[in-house]
Amino acid sequence: MGATEPAQLSPLRLAATDHGRRIVDAEGNVTRLRGIAIGGWMNMENFINGYPGVEHSLRWIVGETLGPSTGKFFLDRLLDHYLTEDDFAFIKRLGANVVRLAFNYRHFEDDDRPFSYKEDGFRRMDQAIEWCARQGIYAILACTGSSCSMLCRAGRIPSGTPTTGTSTRCSGISRISRIG
Repeated sequence: MGATEPAQLSPLRLAATDHGRRIVDAEGNVTRLRGIAIGGWMNMENFINGYPGVEHSLRWIVGETLGPSTGKFFLDRLLDHYLTEDDFAFIKRLGANVVRLAFNYRHFEDDDRPFSYKEDGFRRMDQAIEWCARQGIYAILACTGSSCSMLCRAGRIPSGTPTTGTSTRCSGISRISRIG
């Protein structure tokens, strides 16, 4: 799909209204989010992808079966081609205005090499967010796994970024990303 300019989306926030807590845009208009969650991509889940076990077990067995180099090549290609801009265009045509992108911190940092970041994980996530922007879709970044605060340390989600929870500090919980 050809590159298009990102759509301008109004920033959203959780606000108290006459009818309780609602998501509102910059002008205070209630915004109804309609969307889907992308699973099995940056958080490979066995109940979605159909393999037994958890992601690190899948990575290990693929490496054992295909060899470390070919296994890494296979899994990198899987991640690079699991989603395309055409998928986000299709999601938009279905009437969605938000996508939840679940990811595991291990795509960004290894447990045995803390503070050494994996640029491929950031590149993939940045690409998905760019595709959301081009389609006029909000992105909810949902870090699953226990060590999501590393994104703050990497400067990818600035400390103090509003989240979808009541806290305003970056704490690894899902947040709505302003795009555009």
